[in-house]
Amino acid sequence: MKKRFSCLSTSNLNLLIIDQFEYVDEGLLHKLYKNKRVEREWYRLTVADIDNIRELDHQLRIEK
Repeated sequence: MKKRFSCLSTSNLNLLIIDQFEYVDEGLLHKLYKNKRVEREWYRLTVADIDNIRELDHQLRIEK
């Protein structure tokens, strides 16, 4: 994750990076939110989107 962060650069002061999800696969998130992609690895997610990802992570944790 540190290597990925070091590759990111932006002048967007509203940037929020969340790395607390242990069980959600990044590839799945790319598929689920492809319509919210702004550019390459950048997505414009809402608070509801983040809540949905948290819930998905929680459900996957329970299943494992």
